[in-house]
Amino acid sequence: MVDRVSSNLIFSIMGRSVIRSQNEVFELAKQLDSGKKFNSPQDDPIAIIGAITTEGRILDNSTDIRNYKTATLDLESQEVALTTINDILDRIHEIAVKSGSDGASADERLIYKNELRTLGENMIGLLNSKSGDKYIFSGQQTEIQTLRLDPGASFSSIMYKNGQDNGSQRQLGNLKTSIDVKDTFISNARGARLNNSVINPVSTLNGNLDFEVNDGNGVITSFTANILAGDNLSTIIGKINTAFNGAGGLGSVAQESPAGYLKMDTALVTGNVATGTSRISVKSTSNLSLTNELGINRQDNYGIDQGLFKTLSDLETYLSSNNPTAIRGLLDKLKFNSKQLNTNIGNLGLLTAQADRFTKASEDMDIKLQDDLSRQQDLDVVDASLRYSNAQVALQTAVRTASSFFSQSMADFIT
Repeated sequence: MVDRVSSNLIFSIMGRSVIRSQNEVFELAKQLDSGKKFNSPQDDPIAIIGAITTEGRILDNSTDIRNYKTATLDLESQEVALTTINDILDRIHEIAVKSGSDGASADERLIYKNELRTLGENMIGLLNSKSGDKYIFSGQQTEIQTLRLDPGASFSSIMYKNGQDNGSQRQLGNLKTSIDVKDTFISNARGARLNNSVINPVSTLNGNLDFEVNDGNGVITSFTANILAGDNLSTIIGKINTAFNGAGGLGSVAQESPAGYLKMDTALVTGNVATGTSRISVKSTSNLSLTNELGINRQDNYGIDQGLFKTLSDLETYLSSNNPTAIRGLLDKLKFNSKQLNTNIGNLGLLTAQADRFTKASEDMDIKLQDDLSRQQDLDVVDASLRYSNAQVALQTAVRTASSFFSQSMADFIT
């Protein structure tokens, strides 16, 4: 009886050895056929989870790449449009120079006026450009046409986004994909303003603040406010306004707005007009340590100039009225408009470069993730082939051993 149990046990062990060797050969054959380390969840659950996670990261990263490329296309489209507008503006400047000459005739100015009209309408067309179904200069509100001008109406009457501007620009993740061109093209001049950057300043120094105010009517008032150590915001504001009035200015220039901050604004000046010439300046002769302490930059010409289409409107009017002197007066405004436009183009260049860097970083990440996924799931064919050969040898050995034992056992049973 003991001999029979022992034989049965040996038969079972040998049978399992053959089956195990067969399974190993079978699994390795499947891996070699598919080129993958695993072909079903039960093969290696932990490895599969890691591979699935990596595949998810690859998909997310692929979305980032598509977004960054879309952003680059949008930004490049905006840059091309503004660069073309800049070329048009160069021609408009030529028109202003030529028509502003006393030697130009009234008929010539009317011809220039007609050309100006065409050039301005071309600008509007460029600013209403679309990329796919998006108005590229409408910021976040891509479905709203950027500009609307009624036929024959003054350029200054242009409507920006039908008055529905939410002031927000497009973003893709942490990447800005549009710029705000409203001030460059649409804004009318307001009284120049200056805000400091220090809340509730208190001077610890004795020193002078030198100002110059242009009210937009050609009246320029220069004055000095003497600040003493211990002067707080209220005292500083009082001294500035007193000095302004003492120099012949009417009204005031300084106020507390918002609470805790010094604000200077030529709109406070009696008789101020909202023109591009309104200015307020903290002159370079002001005490540097004092201006730093109060959060004021020593810089000339704080102001807000009019947008380009207001300048075009004025130029069109002066061409119609045959007024060369007024035309010449617009040259500085056109230069400022050109400077604003070039600033916009420069900003787009910076944003495009940033989008390119993000795209490159994401593409590099894609290469790394693909490599990680390959290492996680792709089979080492050389190693697997060697193991497959060894498994075949082991199977053959197991089969021969079992066959030999079964043959001996059958002979013993017969005899």
